[in-house]
Amino acid sequence: MTIPYLPLEIIEGIIDMLVADTKSLLSCSLVSASWVHRCRRHLFVDVKLHSLSHLQSWFRRGLGPCSKHVRSLDLAQSDVFKWIIPDSLALTHTDFTSFPNVEYLSLTGLDLTHFDEYSLVRFFGHFSERLTSLSVEGMTVHPDTLLFFVCMFPRLDNLKLSYLTMGKATIPYRKPAVTPRFLGKLALSNIKSNGTAMIASFLDPPLPMSFEDVCVVDCRFETPKPLRDLFVACQETMKKIKVSKIFLGEFSLRGSSHRCFVPPETYSFEPLRRHFPNATH
Repeated sequence: MTIPYLPLEIIEGIIDMLVADTKSLLSCSLVSASWVHRCRRHLFVDVKLHSLSHLQSWFRRGLGPCSKHVRSLDLAQSDVFKWIIPDSLALTHTDFTSFPNVEYLSLTGLDLTHFDEYSLVRFFGHFSERLTSLSVEGMTVHPDTLLFFVCMFPRLDNLKLSYLTMGKATIPYRKPAVTPRFLGKLALSNIKSNGTAMIASFLDPPLPMSFEDVCVVDCRFETPKPLRDLFVACQETMKKIKVSKIFLGEFSLRGSSHRCFVPPETYSFEPLRRHFPNATH
């Protein structure tokens, strides 16, 4: 009896139904050479690289052709093993920049004070065309360097910054040539200035932003200006606002200077409600 023929479209449809079943996808990839490509699209859509050896082993195992299937890339380094630095990345430049279709990038433990303008473009510029979501956690960075880094990705519509520590400036502030559209969601949490004024240059002067969902939690600003600029810039589009546990630096009260931590139960959000009548608070 001859084996019935199944059109490739049907086979691919069946494989697509197994997107959440890694074990079945691995089994399907061993059935036929014609099945391998479709299986790899799902098997390698999300990749985590947490050391230089992880990156090198990816290519030693012959997975280089699979880099084009990666849509979500998680890069992390610890305090002990620092591999996301220019000197280390220069040794594996071809490998590190071989993920052309990444849409979601997560960076953990990155110290941008090691990078200048040239090295940022060299090692992260290949993400600029397709990246729509950026998550940064545990980064040491100066606001001006952060501005340059974020504006490298003009298609961003989801930006999350958390646990940032202010470091030295490596790139002077200037208005970016290509302005991100900044749509979707912005989340700021645990931003600590540690003595360096977190003026947030990408908010001052305000760049064109149209975030619909803004969340600011447990952040320390030297002045209220960055938060005010953010709300003014998003005034027309903001639909959801969450602000809690924010430190707004020094302000003048009857001729004296005070430092103020503003808990949500004592701060009046009536000005926000007036400016954003369609938003939930």
